[in-house]
Amino acid sequence: MIKRIGVVLLLATAATQVMAHSPTVDSSLRDWCVGAFSNTAPGGGRVEDRGVSLTCGNCSVNTGQACRLNSDCPAGQSCVNLASKTEIAWWDNRTDGAVNDLGTVAMTSDNTNLYVSAELWVDPDPVSLPFGMIAFDYAQGGLSSWYDPNNALVGPGHCSQFTDRACTSNDDCHFCMISTEPFPSTRVRPCGSACDPGIGDVCQVNQTCVGLGEGGLRRNIGQYGNPEGKADYLLLFDFSIWLIGAGDAVQLMRPGPSGWEPVLGCAPDFPGDTNVCDFPPAVNPGQSGGSGGPPGSVEVAIPWSAFGCTGCPGACVCPGMGPNTPFRFTMSVARGNLSYDFRPDGAHEDVMSEGVGGGSTTTTNSCPGFGIGNTACELADRNTDAFMPKITLNSELPPGGRINGLRASKNAAGDVRLNWNPSCSPTDIAYEVYEGVVGTWYGHVPVPGQCFVGATNVTFTPGAGDRYYLVVPTNGPFEGSYGTNSAGVERPASTAACVLQVLGTCP
Repeated sequence: MIKRIGVVLLLATAATQVMAHSPTVDSSLRDWCVGAFSNTAPGGGRVEDRGVSLTCGNCSVNTGQACRLNSDCPAGQSCVNLASKTEIAWWDNRTDGAVNDLGTVAMTSDNTNLYVSAELWVDPDPVSLPFGMIAFDYAQGGLSSWYDPNNALVGPGHCSQFTDRACTSNDDCHFCMISTEPFPSTRVRPCGSACDPGIGDVCQVNQTCVGLGEGGLRRNIGQYGNPEGKADYLLLFDFSIWLIGAGDAVQLMRPGPSGWEPVLGCAPDFPGDTNVCDFPPAVNPGQSGGSGGPPGSVEVAIPWSAFGCTGCPGACVCPGMGPNTPFRFTMSVARGNLSYDFRPDGAHEDVMSEGVGGGSTTTTNSCPGFGIGNTACELADRNTDAFMPKITLNSELPPGGRINGLRASKNAAGDVRLNWNPSCSPTDIAYEVYEGVVGTWYGHVPVPGQCFVGATNVTFTPGAGDRYYLVVPTNGPFEGSYGTNSAGVERPASTAACVLQVLGTCP
């Protein structure tokens, strides 16, 4: 028999975040969409200070080379599998930082790893090494400040004459008289990039760095953003550790009782290693020497197990952040030195949220250079402002509701047909159908293939014996109510639920 039981609802997502492919971690970025020629500045596809979602394929013979157009591939090859790679990326204006200047940061994932890549215009001088920090926001709570145990994160200064050039020392303001930065910039390059004596070029040292550290520490992250950005994880990159060949130069941090703490529980990488979750990046230091060029590049794979996921890559079960979890991020490049301690040693040199490092904004929906509506932006306090992309996180979704009016019938072939009224929540986008054995109450499990029904009716072949059915609304990442019993108590979710349950209050 079929027992009719009222069913319930769920929440709906306002935006999605799609990332998928498995790049080789080798620091070349040639197999990333951001590395395809048509997505670069010389290829005409890159737009500075822009957050993007990229989709691309691979060349037909050189399969490790990403492409968007046939012209991205060597002569005689075509661009195939055009939807096989997806990424999110930030193209940062590489002329807005100090000597160590962010160029690109991109992310993608598979069911094994979160992959992070970046291009940096760097000065490999031991007293001016880059120290990178990426903040991830995927849930409620978190910390609204960078990791700064040395009390070093102040805002950069600017050069005394070239006031659009950020600096953290007087050396940052020494420029060639003739030699310029690579295309598309026409600015003269810092002397650290090497001036060309063959054209009569010389290093000019008549400028100084002024305003360094004005206003004190700049630790905040998204404190006045809307929605407010708080970091649930930090990813640190200490260039000094890589420079001495120590290997694990990337470390994952999370909030603890006393602030930021290393994530523990990862398997040691080598004899004598600890269980701290640190990872070896692939690094190409480049030859930029302070925005000279070409830039350096970094790639690293962070296993989902470091975020607490189990069962990957097969059926990942994650307590929080994991494959397909929407998240936003922001990044700072600070001054480092040979301290080998995963701590920033000086001022911010470049952050994603300002046109010039340490700048400010006067509107909550547009950071300088970001474009209206491109990011969730902070208001004018000269801290790190914006997280991207501007999407809705699971924790920001409205709660779910419920359905009523569930009706059941059988056709001549013995198939069951269910009909029901729409969910009380306008944010629900589909429904899940659960089946249980009458008498073995609350043992309901999903009907095969019915975890995302896009209509208010469904027909399927029932299981053997007497069965009961529940219909539960879903917004994609969450499901809603299974209905209430005669005492008005919510029925329990299935032990094999299609997605996580989050209940609302709509009738």
